[in-house]
Amino acid sequence: MGLPRPVLAAIAVGVVLVGLGVYIGLAFLGGDTDRDGRVPVPGSAVLELEPGEVDLFYAEDIDLGDTGSLSPPRDLAVRVAAVGGAPLEIRLRSGQEVSGGGGTATLIGSIDVVDAGPYEVATQSAGAASRPVPEVTLGVSPFDLIGDRLGEVLDLIFGPAGLIVLIVLLLLGAVALVRARSSERGPTLPPGYGGSAE
Repeated sequence: MGLPRPVLAAIAVGVVLVGLGVYIGLAFLGGDTDRDGRVPVPGSAVLELEPGEVDLFYAEDIDLGDTGSLSPPRDLAVRVAAVGGAPLEIRLRSGQEVSGGGGTATLIGSIDVVDAGPYEVATQSAGAASRPVPEVTLGVSPFDLIGDRLGEVLDLIFGPAGLIVLIVLLLLGAVALVRARSSERGPTLPPGYGGSAE
């Protein structure tokens, strides 16, 4: 005898929720601080950028681990512009630091890329001369990636797919309720069967 359909439905929902949780959680390991490229400080480079929000990081070839934090040079200046176009607005940000692969990167800002194409990234800093391989990198932080995936999951839950799942669960619940009420009434005997003898 198999499990009742409501139980199977609950198990299926649980598996889906666990899968969505893992999908969001793995974003913490999926951040890529140099996904779109690296630029030496001081220096410049032309990078191909895709539409969307792009995070900017200051990075050095040093692994601080849990012993300290990375601070960019005070005179660090960054300019990002489409080739032949006007500079993009850089929103200053901080507080997110990523270590790994022998290096450390700290978030310094973000830009909104509207059109895909080549962008010139230029950096300036006299204070970076004594730093170990100073660079500005462009990519996405794990924290922002978590937010993006959470938004995708919410869109899925409250979108057409989520509505279909809700309707299926309601139908399964209604079928289970009807069956439960039928079993409470007991079996129905045919007419003339089981009558008392005179």
